[in-house]
Amino acid sequence: MRPRLAGLGARTVRLSGAGSFRGVLWIGVAGAGLGDLAAAVRPPDEEREFHAHLTLARGDVRAAIERWRRRLADINGPEWTVTEVELMRSDPGGARGSGPRYSTVQRFPLQPG
Repeated sequence: MRPRLAGLGARTVRLSGAGSFRGVLWIGVAGAGLGDLAAAVRPPDEEREFHAHLTLARGDVRAAIERWRRRLADINGPEWTVTEVELMRSDPGGARGSGPRYSTVQRFPLQPG
């Protein structure tokens, strides 16, 4: 990934809006140039549309997820600068019913803005 990210600059982003699908609650991430950054690291055969987001919760209680989605729908958080890209690894949780465990594999710094 390092060669694909070489020369790409830091991005200014903010949390904006929220949504849900199949028991997943997410909050949107908005900012200029996120699509270019995603395109640099996506597999060449990826056909799904890119939607910058952070997953907040997963669960079977759809009513609770829908309540939180409505509460967060109009969020428009403060801006901050993204200075690196992290390659993350997802491993199954150990106990039954526990979610996946995430760990950082490698960090890739972006050029200062």
